[in-house]
Amino acid sequence: MLCGGNGDDKEKDPLADTNMEMYTSDLAKSVRKAAADTEKAWKGAGKKEGMEIWRIENFGVKRWPKDKYGSFFSGDSYICLQTYKPDPESPDLDYNVFFWLGKTTTQDEYGTAAYKTVELDDKLGGEPVQFREVQGQESDEFLEAFPAMTIMEGGIASAFNKVEPEAYKPRLFLVMGNKKKNVKSYQVDLNVDSLSMDNCYVLDLGENIIVATFDKSSFWEKRKANEIADNLQKERGSEDWRIDSFGEDSDAAIKFWEAFGGKPDSISDTYTPAAPPKIDPAVYMVSDIAGSSDPSCTKMASEPNDDGKFDKDILRSDNVMVIDSGKTVFIWVGKDASASERKMAMPLVLEANPGFNTRPMKKEKEGSECKAFRALFA
Repeated sequence: MLCGGNGDDKEKDPLADTNMEMYTSDLAKSVRKAAADTEKAWKGAGKKEGMEIWRIENFGVKRWPKDKYGSFFSGDSYICLQTYKPDPESPDLDYNVFFWLGKTTTQDEYGTAAYKTVELDDKLGGEPVQFREVQGQESDEFLEAFPAMTIMEGGIASAFNKVEPEAYKPRLFLVMGNKKKNVKSYQVDLNVDSLSMDNCYVLDLGENIIVATFDKSSFWEKRKANEIADNLQKERGSEDWRIDSFGEDSDAAIKFWEAFGGKPDSISDTYTPAAPPKIDPAVYMVSDIAGSSDPSCTKMASEPNDDGKFDKDILRSDNVMVIDSGKTVFIWVGKDASASERKMAMPLVLEANPGFNTRPMKKEKEGSECKAFRALFA
């Protein structure tokens, strides 16, 4: 299992003679620390309160422009560092580090994001709480940090290219949410099935940007839609039009419906995004994580009680364990796990169970677990 063993075992690097040795040895740690210290993109990282964002580009990291914070491309991977003071009266800083993976990001990009997150963690002394975010299944902490996020199709190749109107491919953004903290926008298919009476839309035609608000849309949806249109207009100098009612026969309304092949007889009252597949809660033991080149992640026989909670006695301090809540995959690191295991728990778990690659994850340390994690146990 993870640690255990006698004193002689503890004197030896638990990952020696394995394919993970070069990731976790003291020499590797020093190399990564040096790489982090010389990585220009990390300069100033975590020095003051606030959010910092980097995008993965060509196996490296590049700072994301502050005026684009909250906007992400589904073909990219990002690292987001949130620096805050748990005690406003104290100079001490704490960190959350999220690496966000778009639905069409490449394996190279999300692999680089994972490695660079460990590198940033090293630079900040191993203090950050790590989150692995997957588009469409973001954690509450991430959504709180980005309450009005915008997700666009595409990636690095097109993110900063100047748009030429005559070659522009129209895009439709759905804006939904009835409160300030839950309003979000997504790029959706440009067809009538994406429309509903209770949301707002931004149609980006290159030369024209059209904001369309239906009667049942909320104040916050209208506000966010107008914000998106304003930002797009500033980027390109395009003309922007606003439609406050679909009953009117204005030039904007006519142009809007032309993009859909004509105005339909009716549209849906509400738009319901596809729900992720239901996953039953489960607990896994990660075995041979420190002594094998092929770590495994085995599902335990433990089942939740009638209230859906697990017995907390299943947690073992000398192990790395995985508790799948059905929404979030928590990687729990016991206080007696080795330093190597504590540091490399997330990438090693992903290696042991590649199926978790499509799931949001959070690393938890024994003794400082979050409220959502504690709520999983009786």
